[in-house]
Amino acid sequence: MKKLKNILNEVLSERLVRGLKPLLMIGSTIKSNVGEKALVDLSDKFDQIDDEQADDIASHLNMAIELKQDRSPSEARGWLKKFNKACADALSGRSIKSAFEGVDENTTDGPRYKKYVAKAFEDILGAQFDFRHAMGVKQLTNKDMKLKKKADAIYKAIIDLQKDMRSRGLTEAKLNEYEGMDINDPILIAVRARQTALKKKAALPKVKKISTKQYYKLMDKESDIIDQMKDAAKEYQRLDSEMNQDAGQKGSNWTDADANRYGGDLNKLQTRIEKLAKEKLKVKKAIMNYRIG
Repeated sequence: MKKLKNILNEVLSERLVRGLKPLLMIGSTIKSNVGEKALVDLSDKFDQIDDEQADDIASHLNMAIELKQDRSPSEARGWLKKFNKACADALSGRSIKSAFEGVDENTTDGPRYKKYVAKAFEDILGAQFDFRHAMGVKQLTNKDMKLKKKADAIYKAIIDLQKDMRSRGLTEAKLNEYEGMDINDPILIAVRARQTALKKKAALPKVKKISTKQYYKLMDKESDIIDQMKDAAKEYQRLDSEMNQDAGQKGSNWTDADANRYGGDLNKLQTRIEKLAKEKLKVKKAIMNYRIG
């Protein structure tokens, strides 16, 4: 047993020397506010190692990215924390299980899937209504009854599917309150038009007046922040590349001190980029919410 443990430790050390350790240093501290692109880039670097353990560790990161893309930020942050822990555990020599271990990809159980299905129904019903009453589609289908029946059949099929999936407990979507009404019913059209108008009105930014001088000052500030972000990003990429080259050249001579030094500098740059991004967003909002008086 002891001999087997020594062999596993040697294998792990070899993997770390090949470039996994620098990624683990970054992965143990990386946060979701670095942006989706940075997370995807890190995932790609894990893939390039072509190692089963690296794949298991990165599976937690990939779950976070997928949830982020699915607009589930709170769940994405939860998986990213699991990824942070997986990286820290790997650095300590602990074994890591894949995020997909024991998970049936075809399962329909659990509230997360039901929530996604409900959101999908909400989106497709809204899109179908907009399509049915789009300029051109509405005029052509009103003139041709065959086309009209085919267009209306799409709406009915979605409603029927929603009812069927809800009866089986596969979605938490609320049944359409106007179920059974013709999609061309004047009441339904008026209600949907009113809902759309209210959503557009709510989305409009509150506009305040500022002087021309103040407006251009904000524009200059945004441009300056963008330049600073570009410089910081270039420095991050340069240092990241240098770290990987150094780790490859030193091989078994690569030490924790080396990893800590690079990791510390990369974290500082990452923090700087995050702060600049927040500042840029603040300035951008100010520009969008003001107009020249």
